[in-house]
Amino acid sequence: MTIRNMATRSFKKELRGGMTVLTIHGGLASRARRIAVLGVIAAVSLLATFIPNAGVSAKSKFNGTITFGVLHPFTGAYASVGEASLQGVTTAAAEINANGGVLGKKLLVAHADTLADPVDAVPAARHLIATSSPAAIIGPGGLEITAVQSILDQAKIPFEFEGGDTAYDHTTDPMLWRDSPSDEQEGVAMALFAMHKGFKKAAFMMSSITSAQDFIPYIEGAYKKLGGQIVANEVMTPGLSSYRSEVLKVVQAHPQVIFTQVEPPTAAVMTRDLKEIDNLKIPFIATDTSTAPEWISAVTPAVAHADIWHAEGATLNTGATPTFMKFLHKAHKGAQPLASANYAYDGAIVLALAIEKAGTTNGPTFAKDIPKVASPPGKQVTNYGAGVKWIKKRKDINYQGASGSMDYNKYHNVFGPFEIVKSDSHGNLKQVTIIGAKAIEKATP
Repeated sequence: MTIRNMATRSFKKELRGGMTVLTIHGGLASRARRIAVLGVIAAVSLLATFIPNAGVSAKSKFNGTITFGVLHPFTGAYASVGEASLQGVTTAAAEINANGGVLGKKLLVAHADTLADPVDAVPAARHLIATSSPAAIIGPGGLEITAVQSILDQAKIPFEFEGGDTAYDHTTDPMLWRDSPSDEQEGVAMALFAMHKGFKKAAFMMSSITSAQDFIPYIEGAYKKLGGQIVANEVMTPGLSSYRSEVLKVVQAHPQVIFTQVEPPTAAVMTRDLKEIDNLKIPFIATDTSTAPEWISAVTPAVAHADIWHAEGATLNTGATPTFMKFLHKAHKGAQPLASANYAYDGAIVLALAIEKAGTTNGPTFAKDIPKVASPPGKQVTNYGAGVKWIKKRKDINYQGASGSMDYNKYHNVFGPFEIVKSDSHGNLKQVTIIGAKAIEKATP
């Protein structure tokens, strides 16, 4: 990705749903201006840390504050990822604070904008740490993880990775925990749905970026295991004004379905060319990045409604759902849950419970207690208040979240169901079906 054309960063504090949210905006005009801009950032950051905390009064029931950070893009093509994660974490904070906070301290939320760019993610992560001293971080996503993992590790801050990169399917990093399923599981779900629809010949039209190309072996492996055949594989270079050559090759291979992950501008041009050449006769099954409003707008709701299915982590009606929705409406009046917000919500709840369990915000210490609050054989709980109650009785707990089971395996990964959704003619996504974790496990090569 290119560096965005913004000259400076700004910091502000605001109140949301009764909690303080520190916003750290990011962007750099060019590499040449980076040093000068960072000097301004440092000064503004220092001022921001000393702004009085309007969210905690002198008569507050809390005895201090703890901050969780959200490290994601909030501008650019993947801004919806950050907005969903922030919605989930602020919802969790509303619930946590309504139940006495974390170790008796009020939970605050700070967020920094990575612009989904590894280059910009580095200063964003460093200044989030420097200005907010977060006890834990939700994020980053798949594009930024390699750039900031060492920074978070060195700072000894446990974090909930929210990307599908399969390179982390067997992580040994004690600070890294993943609150959403791996791309391998999503790829298998896409293959299962294709076969469910009777599509036995498929093509790939995937962006050239690594996170998209990484999907291919997992979709293909499951698809072939189920009896499917891949007849074309076209790499879509972002930013081109035409994809007629790639479209022609795919059309001439006669697939029954196209698997895709591309950026919104690429999707707009690609579907335009397909409409001109083949009248969009071949439907798509797209990854979860295609559920973003800007992606649907790029291809138009009419095209999405007629020709595209989207795979995403399932929003289940679990025992935690009523609590999640209650505090979502408290923190974000009138809002509906954004796609994948429930993962960030669950990640934040688990981190807070682990701090309660450990009795400290020391990262390496409470990270060891994450499995003791999220995985069997502990007492099952579906909300933060119940979890704290049993922790105070010196019991291990097994938090069951709004996104499903939060049972981490020995590699700090969770497993969950996926849903297939489709847009209506107005761009609103509606569930088509759910593909369960057991079916995914069975179909995995």
